[in-house]
Amino acid sequence: MSAPGSEGMMKKNHISVIILIVVAAALVALISGHFKKAVCESDPDSEIFGIYTATLDGKNMKPLITSSWQQMTHARVSPDKKWVTFSRYTRRGKDGFATEGQNNYEHKGEQYLGTEILIMRIDGTGLRVVVPARKFAAAVNSYWTPDGKGLVFAANDLKEGPRISHLVFDDKMNVKKITRLPTPEYLKPVVDPQWLGDWLVFPAVDNRKNTQGIWRMRPDGSMLEQLTAREPLLHDNDPKISPDGSKVVYSHKLNPEGTHYHFMMMDMQTKEEVDFSKGSHRENSLIWIDVMPEWSSDGKLLIFWHAFLDVKDKRLKSVLHTIKPDGTGRKEIALPQGYNYQSPVFFPGEGSGKEARIMFSARKIDTSGRRQPDLEAAVGGHYEKIKIIGEVNTNGIFDPSMEYNEDGSVGWMTYSSIDAPKYIRTNLARTLDHGKTWAFIKTINSSVDGTVRLGNKTINGSWWNEVSTLVHDPDDPGREWKLFWHKYFAKHDPGAGAGNRVLQYGWIAYKYASDPAGKWSEEIPLFGARQFPLKPHKTRINLSQVNPDLKDLFVYTEPGSIYKDGVLYLSLQGHKFVNKQNIARIILIASYDHGKTWRYMGTLLKNEDAQRFGAYYFSGSSLVEENGRIFLFASPQDPGRTMAESSTKGVVVFEFEDIRKGKLKKDNNGNLVSVKWIKTTTNLKGGQSDYDEQNSYGGIIMPQLNFTAFPEVFQIFNTKEKIIP
Repeated sequence: MSAPGSEGMMKKNHISVIILIVVAAALVALISGHFKKAVCESDPDSEIFGIYTATLDGKNMKPLITSSWQQMTHARVSPDKKWVTFSRYTRRGKDGFATEGQNNYEHKGEQYLGTEILIMRIDGTGLRVVVPARKFAAAVNSYWTPDGKGLVFAANDLKEGPRISHLVFDDKMNVKKITRLPTPEYLKPVVDPQWLGDWLVFPAVDNRKNTQGIWRMRPDGSMLEQLTAREPLLHDNDPKISPDGSKVVYSHKLNPEGTHYHFMMMDMQTKEEVDFSKGSHRENSLIWIDVMPEWSSDGKLLIFWHAFLDVKDKRLKSVLHTIKPDGTGRKEIALPQGYNYQSPVFFPGEGSGKEARIMFSARKIDTSGRRQPDLEAAVGGHYEKIKIIGEVNTNGIFDPSMEYNEDGSVGWMTYSSIDAPKYIRTNLARTLDHGKTWAFIKTINSSVDGTVRLGNKTINGSWWNEVSTLVHDPDDPGREWKLFWHKYFAKHDPGAGAGNRVLQYGWIAYKYASDPAGKWSEEIPLFGARQFPLKPHKTRINLSQVNPDLKDLFVYTEPGSIYKDGVLYLSLQGHKFVNKQNIARIILIASYDHGKTWRYMGTLLKNEDAQRFGAYYFSGSSLVEENGRIFLFASPQDPGRTMAESSTKGVVVFEFEDIRKGKLKKDNNGNLVSVKWIKTTTNLKGGQSDYDEQNSYGGIIMPQLNFTAFPEVFQIFNTKEKIIP
């Protein structure tokens, strides 16, 4: 699915969001009473999650608390080094664990409901809940006040987004009171607070300007100052002030998908920013995460959490790094193998020598370097992975479109063949047994290197061809088979995420052939919008001029197609921005002369139609037929704040009341009627599906992302599902 950014860049949830970040963390068994001792159980299965301590040289690693099912994050040591505070997740997800990963839950933000804040003594005794779990509320990311007599944390309920709360302890470390700190109403949500000296620093969304950034203020609410301002999907988090108060470090989300985060530092006086991650990417790194930096007490060293794809072990690896404040001396802490590490902090007052202690969360992995087996259930469940005989690529296949010939004896499938991050091509496969086996036939659209110009800059990259749709038009001699797809230019920059797409040079392209396995026509740039594509490229039709209803849409993607009763129909996803918000629509256009001319039939789906499915918009449309009835497939998608929160929730099936009028069926209240909602059976994302009723073995076919199969992340599955029971 695609969703453009405010500078015309497209967010492709199924291709550019290549890997889901699995947040490894430490958790405790749920203990409802106060003053219980947190101990490491002898059963190894109880040690999947834990909070640990070690020395800075990676030695003397010891657990403080472990759990078999709960994640804990943001463990911090009190100024007197007697207590530890941390957040704990209580709501079990689809895999049976309570974790922070959005992909583990059906609804956005669900994982935070019921979170709680705890403290325990530095030796792991005296565990107590200080902010209890509430069913429909969250309490996370606690930080000690400078005097060690309280905590600041992010808390919310259903009525409003997170705000900063201030908890005060009495002399016996019992909760004396909890109050809200005075942040303005226009700053919502407010999260990740730190209180150091006379300053509070925190990230927040400015709802007046629809920007997100780092702010600071005095604890009484005075001297409020914004330090950074970003687009909401490119936000800053986890700010930490240096011991001398002159600088602040924080995590910066570099792309909307959340595959690349950089660790930044700002001078409080000059407001000059330094990117500590720039230049450290490995070649072709699909994921590069540097987050949650923390200062040593002497200000001479920073520690942070680093995650990347380990190609050798074929898994996401999460380790701890240190770096000097001048940007030199970056290195990994030599902690024991067999864990994924995150959320590190220094012990107060111990400086940055090799004997200085650190605290962090960890999640155990098995000896093969994989996650625990119960988190690696076969992707697809009862679904069956499609293997295309003869297909060769690095990262798998996605974006299927399927069409059978008139007598149903031969089925054809076009799909994206992916060698990330450089090349995406359109390939063709064939089945002679109704989808039981598929064989590679040929490449229809190659992905080739090239250059384009933006202003005075020459950009090197390649032309990508994806999200194709194949349709059979038997009444157009010599052009019976038609292919439509999204073609655009992409930079050779794995760290750019969605920013590698130069969509000013993009269009809906078209080819035709008399036989799918035979010779295809030259590419025809068919549909553009507004001023795009830029010169020297030009399309046959500017959709902005076809109908006034389309004048504001500036980019189109995700075509679906069907030929019915002499009419060729295309569904397209179009985008525009209103007040920096992405407004995505799925529209229907039709041709009564086999693709020579086109007319607008209407808008099928809008953003608000996706809300009842827990999504922000619909993507990945297909037009299909079963038993003479015409249906629209569309995937509900939520871009989320991060890649871990981003999700595509399978495919929803709607039936047309009359495709000739561009109308879907609605109930008596005017709400769209969904025939079926086929969900992914993984904890990952996918769903941009297609169907042909002659595909009797495979049924509806659905793409899904399978991180555990890296590098073959992109996969397509037979669901064995029909539309009509």
